[in-house]
Amino acid sequence: APAYRTLGRQLLARVVAEEVVTFEGLGAMLLPWPRATAQGPTWRLNPSYLPLQQLRRFAQEDPKGPWNAMADNTLRMFAATTPRGYAPDWCGWSTTAQAFVPDPEKGTMASYDAIRVYLWAGMVHAQDPAREALLASLNGPRQSLEATGQLPEYVDTRTGATTGQAPAGFYGACLPYLRALRQDAAVGAAQARIDTRGGVGTGSSAHPLPYYERTLILFGLGWLEGDYSFDRHGQLQPYWKRACTPARKP
Repeated sequence: APAYRTLGRQLLARVVAEEVVTFEGLGAMLLPWPRATAQGPTWRLNPSYLPLQQLRRFAQEDPKGPWNAMADNTLRMFAATTPRGYAPDWCGWSTTAQAFVPDPEKGTMASYDAIRVYLWAGMVHAQDPAREALLASLNGPRQSLEATGQLPEYVDTRTGATTGQAPAGFYGACLPYLRALRQDAAVGAAQARIDTRGGVGTGSSAHPLPYYERTLILFGLGWLEGDYSFDRHGQLQPYWKRACTPARKP
């Protein structure tokens, strides 16, 4: 439907007009809210709002826009904020220091926001020139699974200290990431953990999974099973020929 493309371009233009800012010493970045409500000198950023494949796709539609520069700056952000291989939920750009700094409100914590970073990173096309560097910056969950067989619920990205056990949705989100790293055994273990926690189908009647966890599992499993993917330019590739697996009845 051509009208959808028109609407998409209008929305993209609105994002540029209202939510993209150019920082001195860095360049263009996406704010998590309109510029009118943001404040410096430390500007808050949410790493999970910057899937690399979407930035690639936007650059195809808007080649004169900020998207290629934003993709490069996103890689700089991950390189600077993941000293232990974990992406933070939030971070900041200090216009005073001209550097990435801990978020003024959330600090260096990683948990329910940051888990989406690994989901998006795992889906980046194998021919994307930045994929290897991106995955190398985000090796924390892989190391945690190798060391303990579990994902943590909370991580201090500065020290690597972990607390809690991750819920089922975290394992679903990490399926594309683990497959991209060729960790096939870990993929199988993650899928088994989802099953045992009621993360597929109707879930446990006593303790149904919350919406957010179910959505993470839906995205992760859908990609793993080939229901959709992203091409090397970031364009969504749905697989329309196969029907979805029917939900299990309670």
